[in-house]
Formats: sequence, C-alpha cells, structure tokens
Amino acid sequence: MGNSVDLRARMRTYLFRRLIHTLLALFLMLVVVFIFTQTIGDPVGLMLPEAPPEAVQALREKMGLNDPLHIQFGRYLAGLMRLDFGTSLWQGVPNLQLILSRLPATFILGITAITLAAGIGIVLGGLAALRPGSMLDRIVIVMSTIAVTSVDFWVALMLITLISVNLGWLPTSGYGDVKNLVLPAVVAAFRPMGRITQVTRPAIMEALAKEYILVARGKGLRERTVLLTHAGRNAAIVLVTLVGYEFANVVSGSVIIETVFAWPGVGFLLVQAISRRDWTLIVAATLVVGFIVITINLLIDLLYVVLDPRIRYE
Repeated sequence: MGNSVDLRARMRTYLFRRLIHTLLALFLMLVVVFIFTQTIGDPVGLMLPEAPPEAVQALREKMGLNDPLHIQFGRYLAGLMRLDFGTSLWQGVPNLQLILSRLPATFILGITAITLAAGIGIVLGGLAALRPGSMLDRIVIVMSTIAVTSVDFWVALMLITLISVNLGWLPTSGYGDVKNLVLPAVVAAFRPMGRITQVTRPAIMEALAKEYILVARGKGLRERTVLLTHAGRNAAIVLVTLVGYEFANVVSGSVIIETVFAWPGVGFLLVQAISRRDWTLIVAATLVVGFIVITINLLIDLLYVVLDPRIRYE
C-alpha cells in the first residue's frame, strides 16, 4: 500500500514538472516571437512600403509601436491571455478566427499523412527485421534512406508531373474531395515513413533477440504471435513516441506542401500572409502553430509514461 501511494505521489510530481517545463517552453516561444518582431525592422514599413511618412507614423501610433518595449510586451501578453491575436490587415477579421478556420485542413492532411507513414513504415521495418541481410532487407534500407533524404518540394513536383500531368489520375490542387488529399498526403508521409521504417527495423530486431522471445518460440508459439504480441509490444513504446513527434513535424512543416498543392491549411495561410505583408497574421499563425507543437510534445511525454511503466518519475 505504501509503495502504491509513493508511486502515485512521484507520478504527480513528474506530471507537475512536465507541465511546468511546457509552460516555460511556451513562455520562451512567446518571448522569441516578440523579439523577432522587434528585430525584423519596421513592420509598418514592410506592410506599407510606398506609403507617405505621415501614414506610416499614424499606423505605428495606432498599433502602439511607438510605446516603450516593456509596455508593448505587456500589451502583447495581455492580448494573448484574452485570446486576442489581433486583426488581419489583409482580411479585416480576427486572426485567431482566420487561423482556426484553416486548422481542420492542416489536421486532415497531417493525420492522413502520419497514418500512411506509420502503416507503411512499421510493416516495412517489421518485414526487414524478420529477414536481416536478405534482399528484402537491403531494398527496405535503400528505400528508407531515399525517403529520409528526399526534399518535399522535389517529390511533390515529380508526383504532379507523373500522376497529374502525364497520367491525369489526380488533381494538382483543391480541397473537399478525397482525390485532392491523395497527393499532398503521400508527399507529407514520404519522409516520416522513411524515419519510422529506420526506427522500426532495429527496434523489432532488438526485441526479437530478447530472452523472453526465445522462451516464447521454445513454447511453440507461431512466429506471427511472437512478432505481434511480444516483440511488437516492446517496440511499440519507441514507435508511438516517434509517430507523435513526426505528426508534430508534419503539422509544423506543412508550409511547402500546402503551398505547392494549394491546400487551404495554416501553412498556406502563412505564405499568403507573408506575400501580403500581413505582419499581425504572420505572428498569430506562428504562435498558434508553436502552441500546437508544444502541446503535442507534452501529450507524447504523458503517453510515454502510460506506455512504459518502467519509467522513473524523477
């Protein structure tokens, strides 16, 4: 009973520390974004490059950019606490409303891509681990290396040229239909699939070399049962963590893919904001994406605790 109480206390302490670390990371992100906005130059000058000095000065005064830095920072934090991310100069609507309207498209792309990447990567890595040194193993190693070292922009252009232009099977852009999702999801899944394959293979091989696997085989269990029930469970801890991190990478790094395929997500919105010099929307989109990534990382840490009871709550 005493050990159980002590374990729960240590777990609460661990979770509290993880939450504090997350809040510190979030605050640091807010500070970095604020400093960045102060060092890129005059944002009003960037938004109104050909405006007369009087108009520039009037907008700076309206936006509070003439105030001391500590007052600007306090107003910046106070606004974020109220979920006030400012108003888009381009669209004339609250930035948060605009970003939230684009988030579903980004999440649809990210979830589809990571599902493809995990499904293919785990299967290929598992098959390669069962036959180390075989022709299949060599092919999987080469394919995963190519995937990891690929460039999203190049892969997207190659798929568009082959599948859309030459064969005419799928559209090159658009949103709202499964056909529009296929190409951007495949491109977004390509590199994560390679990394998941490269991690799955040694994880399964290491698990298969454990003593309890030899015991299970000695009992006459089928190879499929040994792989899925015993080796797979041990490797799942590492794989689930990796899949979570890859999902965060897909969500935060979807700018190129969404732009190439005109996919109406947050990444494409950010590019549009940059092209229109909408400084307030750029800052708001950066903050929202950063918050999502930090939250995903926290959830991954908590999930790792659930999956691995051997973790030390320190």
